[in-house]
Amino acid sequence: MVDTCRKQLALLFSQTYSRDVTKRSSSCKCCFFTLFTYLLPTQRIFVIVFSAIAMRPGVEALPIELVDQIADLIYREDVLSLRLTSRTLASKLSPRQLTPLFACKQIELTPESLKKLVYVTDQGRVGCLLKHFTICGVLDSDAIGRPDVDERVRLLTEAFANLKQYSPRASLASLQLVAPTLEDSLYVPLEKRQEATQRTYNIAMTALCESQLSVDRHLSLFFDDPCGGLIYKALISLSQQSVSTTTFSSLEWLSMRLSSEYVSPNQKTPRGCTEDQSVHGTSLLQALPEILVIMPKLEHLDVQWYNLEGHAMITPGASTIHPNPSSHSSCVSLQTCELSGLYTYESDLLRYLKACRPTRLLMTDTWLMSGTWRSIFDYVASSASSDSPVKLFYFDDLHEGLNLVHFHLEPGHSKFRYHGGVTMGPSTLTRVRNKGEPIHYMTTDRRALGSPERLSWVQSKRMRFGMYDSFC
Repeated sequence: MVDTCRKQLALLFSQTYSRDVTKRSSSCKCCFFTLFTYLLPTQRIFVIVFSAIAMRPGVEALPIELVDQIADLIYREDVLSLRLTSRTLASKLSPRQLTPLFACKQIELTPESLKKLVYVTDQGRVGCLLKHFTICGVLDSDAIGRPDVDERVRLLTEAFANLKQYSPRASLASLQLVAPTLEDSLYVPLEKRQEATQRTYNIAMTALCESQLSVDRHLSLFFDDPCGGLIYKALISLSQQSVSTTTFSSLEWLSMRLSSEYVSPNQKTPRGCTEDQSVHGTSLLQALPEILVIMPKLEHLDVQWYNLEGHAMITPGASTIHPNPSSHSSCVSLQTCELSGLYTYESDLLRYLKACRPTRLLMTDTWLMSGTWRSIFDYVASSASSDSPVKLFYFDDLHEGLNLVHFHLEPGHSKFRYHGGVTMGPSTLTRVRNKGEPIHYMTTDRRALGSPERLSWVQSKRMRFGMYDSFC
């Protein structure tokens, strides 16, 4: 009987305090009061008249535990309406009822949205309960100037400072930066999209550093951007921006989609983009250990490279990187490392793996444009490599030069056939390193036969990694 009364009372609250109610009277045999609700013609103000039947002074006298249980049985939006009816009821509703409403928030990086964010995160306001924050970049007009950017930095810094000072955690659990979401954004020139992502990244990182607000669990940098993500050179400057702060000292998971800088067709040089992508990839591998130094508790690193259809800016100089000794600091807490779509060289990739020392290694669509996979496979799989901490590895669609890597596995077969009837093994390998069993692989110069499976495979790669089919 008690449960029935409780549910009927909750239903009465849900109907009475709903925002779209215009005029309604409700009564219930098992309830202690009758509610009359009126909506004034010029303002959305509810005038609640309580007529006590068997209990005075009414619902405000209910124990906190009963009010809390009522709030559990109605919609979260109705909880907000219930809070607006009485200061007494607002004080009796526990923060637990409000946390789900304000724990996650997404805003566009506009001055209007940022001003609202500053307001709701001020002392005593529910915006201080924010845990998971998403910032969406905007495609501004060509007229955007430095004062406007400075205003956005100031507002976001103020909001972050409010969270650091007034939120229970004094930090964010996660921060996600996403590319502009306008329906026609895919038809905007690529350089404009890169400008928008670069501007969003710079504003967010500057605000984090100036406010000293920390991100504890997950930082996502344009990971779902279908058009290239962040220019990798912007990431390289992260260590210089945040090395003296504690912004990322507790970060556990970093995921990002990166690309090289866009170059218009009339600025392209005769050199091919294959070598260019490798130069950019090795530069990134050099910077990653230095970035991880300011993230001592990082456990999961997910890096995805997007190839911008051969418009990569050419970097002059040697094809291999020469890292600083300080960049060899091992990241002892790094548990999982995922590399996807990256172009690099054998020696550079091996050097990076020895510096980061992940226990789980996942590599998909990674291209070695110089050298072979032999030394890397021996390092992660052979028992002779006693210094290797890798305990589990997953390889899928790796490339040696322009040729797809196939593994000697029985049973198993390739995803598509080749000219001349060449029989190849699968291009996917998953293994738990236990007995130090070596990895055997092979490649072929034969071209793949055209087929629906082959076409579907290439299209899926292009969607995820950009230009792909011209290499296969």
